[in-house]
Amino acid sequence: LEATVDLLVEDYRHLAEELVDAEEELDSLNSALRDVDSECRMKSRELERAEERQTALDEQNIRLEATVDLLVEDYRHLAEELVDAEEELDSLNSALRDVDSECRMKSRELERAEERQTALDEQNIRLEATVDL
Repeated sequence: LEATVDLLVEDYRHLAEELVDAEEELDSLNSALRDVDSECRMKSRELERAEERQTALDEQNIRLEATVDLLVEDYRHLAEELVDAEEELDSLNSALRDVDSECRMKSRELERAEERQTALDEQNIRLEATVDL
């Protein structure tokens, strides 16, 4: 029983370490997602300014259209990266929920094992008292 408890404690510790690692990775991905979002907003503002210049300056129309095309492509690329990052974040969140669920289950198993151990200890004390009599 003690070996089982030791294994459960070790499993719980391992799962807790994995949970910390997943949280750190989630923080890193959240930071990357914020960076991508900021860059998308910046590119979006640049695109808007480029479109305003195109309207105001007809003689630069050809050059401005090329700039807009490049900015649109950059925006699409960043949007695709954002979608990928969101999918990865969703996957990590799901994995985190799985680990959390497993940790809770292991914690309940450990608690039950501790309760059984306490009951066995009490029974041993009673049996020893009986033997002493």
